Amino acid sequence: MVDENKKILYRPSFGPDNHYDSDARFLRQELENPNADVYDEEQREPSDIIEDFKQIKELLPDDVNFLGHAIIDKLIARLNNKFPKGKTPKPEEPKVEIPKEIPTVDTNHIPVIEGHKDIPSLFSEPETINLRIEMPKTLVQLIQDDYNKDIIQLQEDYLERLQMIMRQYYQQMLMLVADSGVESVKELIQEFDGNAVVIPPGNSLEHCRDHIVRSQIVRKQKTSLFKKTHTVDETIMHLRAWHAAEAQRERYYGEEYKDSSEYTQSHSNALLREARADYDKRYKNALYNTYKYLNSSAIVLNDILDDSVKEAQAKAMLIKNGVDIYATNSLFVKVTNDTIADNVTDASGIVKNTTVQSGTQKSGNSSNQLKSVPEQNKEQPQQ
Repeated sequence: MVDENKKILYRPSFGPDNHYDSDARFLRQELENPNADVYDEEQREPSDIIEDFKQIKELLPDDVNFLGHAIIDKLIARLNNKFPKGKTPKPEEPKVEIPKEIPTVDTNHIPVIEGHKDIPSLFSEPETINLRIEMPKTLVQLIQDDYNKDIIQLQEDYLERLQMIMRQYYQQMLMLVADSGVESVKELIQEFDGNAVVIPPGNSLEHCRDHIVRSQIVRKQKTSLFKKTHTVDETIMHLRAWHAAEAQRERYYGEEYKDSSEYTQSHSNALLREARADYDKRYKNALYNTYKYLNSSAIVLNDILDDSVKEAQAKAMLIKNGVDIYATNSLFVKVTNDTIADNVTDASGIVKNTTVQSGTQKSGNSSNQLKSVPEQNKEQPQQ
């Protein structure tokens, strides 16, 4: 063997030498089933997933509560549907006939140990060996098992993402509620009127008001687009495409191949093989598209709630510095004596016996009924 140092392109290695001999004994632990997934955990029951989905639906804020009807309700309905499962049929239990009389066993032919005639060298009675016979699953049953497993795993993944998003949202909002001194989370997510809120000079809080106004506009646009892209029809379309691909797979895998003894049978087998491969691909694409659809809804939901949290942080800062964040500028009519019911207006189009007020008003504190002035009111014809 040529010495390594005499090679033309030899380069010395400065790393540790991993090739060495050892007298130690290493015990190798073999798995009972090497093909099984080590991290495969038991799947949750559909009823548990449905209950968690209902809790998430109740916790959604008002501006994104449409998600419960557009997606969550359809996923719950999908879990409630009873589709066939590919369970292995149980074989019939064999009937064992117990004889009335126990037959005697002739032990004269059994050899004995030398020097001990009373001790036989073999068992005096035959051992009963129980064989467990299981019916193998068909291809259709295996496909149905994979389909049901994919449904549970996909909805579990989506549920965990929603739970994480809502947990982070309410954790931050409750901390802001405790720090700002307000009574509930709803007080921090009310509409903010940037024109009416007055920032005291010298507090350097103009950036908080500006951030709230800009963020409200962007968040409303995101929510409006979210409502258009994730609707009931879109959710049903993805679920139907997925289920249709699964139904076609079951049809084609339920057919048997011919023996290819004839020319037409050989081509029939080729077409069946092509149809199976085609709908296997369609099934994977439909599953992936459904995952992307649900995942995108979670991403947009997290983005909207994150904007809402940042607005609440700015509002909490304003509240702690004595700023009235509930102030609004509006033109409204203070209605008295039920004049709206009489529909009596004067020449200017304003309800009679009412006073028009304009200015700053704190929302939620007026005990009188407020009605906006109509832009155009026609005079009632005099009788």
